[in-house]
Amino acid sequence: NQISQIQKDKIVSGDIIIITEIEHHSNFLCWKRICDEKNALLIKIPLLENNQLDYSILETLEVKKIKVVSISSCSNVTGMKTDIDYISKFCTLNSIIFVVDISQSLFSDINLSKINANYYAFSAHKMFGPKGIGAVIIRNDTVSASTPTNLGGGMVLNSLSVPPVWSEGIKKFDYGTVDSASIIAWAEACKFIRSFPYHEINSHNLTIRKYLFNGLSTINNIVIISESSCDSSIIAFYHKKIHSHDI
Repeated sequence: NQISQIQKDKIVSGDIIIITEIEHHSNFLCWKRICDEKNALLIKIPLLENNQLDYSILETLEVKKIKVVSISSCSNVTGMKTDIDYISKFCTLNSIIFVVDISQSLFSDINLSKINANYYAFSAHKMFGPKGIGAVIIRNDTVSASTPTNLGGGMVLNSLSVPPVWSEGIKKFDYGTVDSASIIAWAEACKFIRSFPYHEINSHNLTIRKYLFNGLSTINNIVIISESSCDSSIIAFYHKKIHSHDI
């Protein structure tokens, strides 16, 4: 939501914001509100019958109108991964703001420098940390070009000048009192994660996924939506006769 508010002033009527059909509500509702307020277009990259995204829709749009592409690196429902490399090249070539939700890819082999997005967002509870706190990694040139939207605390050097003089770098986004307890708890979770070779965590997750996938495959009336070859640890399935809440 904070990222969308930072970009809000740069959106005008007729502009286009791109998301996908696999987005979490947190990466849908905020952009939808801005499009409604600004009379802009919110376009979703659609899903094909094989549950893969149809990126060809980008070739049909007026590229100069596209101001933001905001996507998840991996679906939190099916575990399907998006083609981050393709989207990155598309955004870089056309000077489009690129936002990536990497919450589902924190234990995968993901190279932020290679992706070169403007923003990366993720949640602490996907890293064994507390709920209600997350983080945003912002590219240096994007920080300098961004104006803070939430105000307060020590994020301003001179509040009396017109316009106000913000603190330098990411400090201009630090408004008000931070949630110190959650930050300390998250730091401990990070220490725990770093006590293991990083690649072993993902390998362990995939071993458990394979075990679950094979086990579900033997149960009558279970329909598995996720692909068997997917390298995410997420599996989506349903039962033909029992409601998901009861399962």
